[in-house]
Amino acid sequence: MKAGRTLLAMLLVASLVAAVAQPPGARSAEEPRQTAVADHHETTSYVVEQNGVCRPIEPFGSGGTVASFYDYRSNVTTGLDSQPGRSSYGTESFQSANGSVLFLHEGSDGLSLGVVHGQINGSDDDGQTNGSGGRATMEFVGLPADAEWAVRDDAAGRADNFTRGPGWARGAWSWRAGRTDGGAINGGLDGRFAVTIDPAFGVDRGVESLAVASSDGFSANRTSLPSLDAPITIRTGTCDGASVSYDRTGDGIEASVTGARADHPVALTPPAGPSDNVTFERVSVEVANGSFALGFGGADSGVPPQGVDGADPLTALSMSGDLPDGSNASVTFSVSKAAFDPSARDDTAVVLYERAGEWRPVATELIEETSDVYRFRANVSAFADLAVAPRQSLEIVGVNLSETRISEGETVDVRVTVANDGQFDGERTIPLRVFGERVDARVVSAAPGENRAIEYEQQFAAPGNYTVEVQDERATVTVEARPDGEPNGTDPGDGPEDNGDDALPGFGPAIAVAALSVLAAVSIARRRIRG
Repeated sequence: MKAGRTLLAMLLVASLVAAVAQPPGARSAEEPRQTAVADHHETTSYVVEQNGVCRPIEPFGSGGTVASFYDYRSNVTTGLDSQPGRSSYGTESFQSANGSVLFLHEGSDGLSLGVVHGQINGSDDDGQTNGSGGRATMEFVGLPADAEWAVRDDAAGRADNFTRGPGWARGAWSWRAGRTDGGAINGGLDGRFAVTIDPAFGVDRGVESLAVASSDGFSANRTSLPSLDAPITIRTGTCDGASVSYDRTGDGIEASVTGARADHPVALTPPAGPSDNVTFERVSVEVANGSFALGFGGADSGVPPQGVDGADPLTALSMSGDLPDGSNASVTFSVSKAAFDPSARDDTAVVLYERAGEWRPVATELIEETSDVYRFRANVSAFADLAVAPRQSLEIVGVNLSETRISEGETVDVRVTVANDGQFDGERTIPLRVFGERVDARVVSAAPGENRAIEYEQQFAAPGNYTVEVQDERATVTVEARPDGEPNGTDPGDGPEDNGDDALPGFGPAIAVAALSVLAAVSIARRRIRG
C-alpha cells in the first residue's frame, strides 16, 4: 500500500511539473483535455429530459439512506387500519393518486434514483378517494455496475418483479387503490451519469400522469412530463450540455449523444463486463461538436476466442460506432484488489487492449487507488472491441545449450528457463529459430512467482556455423564434418533407411546437392542412350 501511495504521489508531482512545463493551451497527445470546472458543475447539477424538453431538478436530501427516506411499511409495521401497509410513507408529499413520480435522493448512501406509483389514502383529480390503483413497468438503462435495487415496494407482492441485467434494471408493479408501489436504485450514481427510463403503462391501467419531483430544500415540487410512454433521461449536467439517452438492443445497449461540445466531454456508462474483479466504468468522449452513437455489445460478445498477447482476458467489451473526426476517447476501468497479491504489488499488472485489425496493447495508466480497487485509464483510437488482460509477465531468464560444437547429424539440447513476475497465471508460446527461421515451438505456462523450464532437441545435418535464437538470446553452434566422411552418423555397411516425412528436416545441404547431381547425371545418360 505504501508503494501505491508513493507511486500516486509521484504521478501527481509529475503531472504538475508537466503542466508547468507546457505552454498555455498545450496538452499531451496521450491525454484528453480534462475540464475540472465543468466536471464539478456537471456532477452537482441534474436535469430531466423527454421529447426535447429539459428541466433542472434537485434531489431530496436526508441524513439517512434512500430506504429510510422512502419509508416502506408492511402490514405488520403500520399496525393500524387507517395506515395501509405495503406502501411508502416517506414520499407522501409528492405522491399522485393516479400517477407515477420519479425522484432523486441524496443521503448517507450517496445518490439514488427512485419512483413511486399511486398515493396512500389519496384522491385523484376527479375527487375519487384512493385513486383506482394501477399497473406499470419501467426499464432503467445506462446503469453503472454498482447500481442495485435498494428499495423494492414491494418485493412481497406477487405481481411485482425486480430484475437487473448488464447496464439495465427493470421493475414491474401492480398496486391497489389507496396504496403505493415503487422502488429505488442506488450505487454508482455519485459521478457523472445518464439513465434513461422507458415507461410502459398500457391502456386502462390506472396511470394518467407521469411526473418528476424536485426539492427546493423546504418542500416538494412535482412537474408533469410531456408524455406517458416516451423515454425519459435523468442525467448530471445542465440543459445546455450534451443530451444522452440509452436504449436496449438485441445484444446490449446503445448510447445516443446529441449537442456534444468540446468543452463538455461526454461520459458514457458501458455494461460492466463478464468479470467480477474487473469493471468497465466509463467511456469518455471529447467531441469538437455534433452527435454520435455508440453501441455496447452483450457481456460476452467482446471476449476474444483466443487469448491476447499470450494471456486469457480478465474481461472484455464490444463497442461499435464511428468516433467523430477530431475526437478523443478514453476508457476507465477498475480492478478489484482481491485479484492482486498484496505482497507483490504491481501497478502495471494489467493492460487494456483494443482490436484494430489485430489485438494491440494501449498505454494504460493507474489514476487512482481506493480501499477496494485500482482504477486505470487508457486512450483508445476507435470504438472497437476492448479487453483487459494481464501484462505479458512470462520472461525468459536463461537459455543454455548442451553443446556448441558437434559433428554433423548430432543434436543439441536447448534448455529455456521462464519466470512469471506478474500477478496472474501466464501462458506463452516460445519459438526456437535457426538463422531466423522458426524450426520448433513450445507452449509454457506458469503461476505468479513460478519458474518453468522447457527443452528443445535440434539436429544439424550439415557442417557449418548455425545461429540459434530464442527471443533475444543468440548462440552459435559449430557443426563439423564427420572424420569418416559419412554424414548423419551412418556406417558404410548400413543400407538405405526410410525415415518417412519426419526424416526430412535431417537432410543437409551436402546431401541435397549430391542428390541433385545424381538425378542430373541419370537424366543426361538417358538422353545419350536415346540419341
